[in-house]
Amino acid sequence: MLFAPGATAQDYRGRVQGTVLDSTQSALPGTTITMVNDATGVAVTFVADQDGRYIFDFVDPGVYTITGELQGFKKAQQRNVRVPQRGSVTADLTLEIGGVEERVVVEAAPVTVQFKSSSSDITLERQLVDQVPINGRNPYSLANLDPTITVTLSNENRPYHHAYANDYDAGGGTRKANDVLLDGVALGASYKTAYTPAVDAVDEITISKNSVDAENGHSLGGVISLNMKAGTNARHGSGYVYSRDPSLNAIGDPTIGVTPGQDTRALRGSELKMYGATFGGPIRKNKILQIGLRFIF
Repeated sequence: MLFAPGATAQDYRGRVQGTVLDSTQSALPGTTITMVNDATGVAVTFVADQDGRYIFDFVDPGVYTITGELQGFKKAQQRNVRVPQRGSVTADLTLEIGGVEERVVVEAAPVTVQFKSSSSDITLERQLVDQVPINGRNPYSLANLDPTITVTLSNENRPYHHAYANDYDAGGGTRKANDVLLDGVALGASYKTAYTPAVDAVDEITISKNSVDAENGHSLGGVISLNMKAGTNARHGSGYVYSRDPSLNAIGDPTIGVTPGQDTRALRGSELKMYGATFGGPIRKNKILQIGLRFIF
């Protein structure tokens, strides 16, 4: 274990940058910029350079609050800064003359522009992943939301079905030639994937239809990148019951002959029953990483 080589991975983290100006649009060098993760309370700081610019690299996906402070100016705060996977977010701050104890707060989220990739991507955030009904409870099913992607194993879509993730065409014969990443780590195992996470553990999914970036060198086709949920300072949990009864379905193939009295359950699809619950919460707020548990029966 001591001499084992390290594994390489594509970085799923993003970047937050911007410029600090006064009301006359002049740069304010020396401004202290603080960025706080709204979910975990983790804070990092940066001092603006001589041109009033600041930058935070390797930012975990999530929602942040950015604050600028400088003696002789009111404190400026930009809330609802959403950082997606591999996203590049620009959040400029304008400081007005006044006391530091005064504060100017901007609630509107800044516009996210993707400068770090030339791929054609679709990103599905936590709100959609948590609420959309997913056939089979397989997170890779969400690739079907892109109308240009064709999935060929729709009849084999089941929870933890490892062949399903790579069996899609991302625009030109890429079936079983795509790349699947979990927090930047490649999950390729032959034509399957090594792991299929539970839907409740997924925070964000990005589907790239053409992996033209140099860092995506593992595949000949598209890339599905999953980002797992991080802990928060608040206790949270969920519970679910999913049932699929073939007796409620029609026979999928109308060309199959059925004799009177024949048991047709096998022709109407598979039976599925899933019960589960999740729980997560802080060990110590803002100090120690959170703990999360999942129960599936």
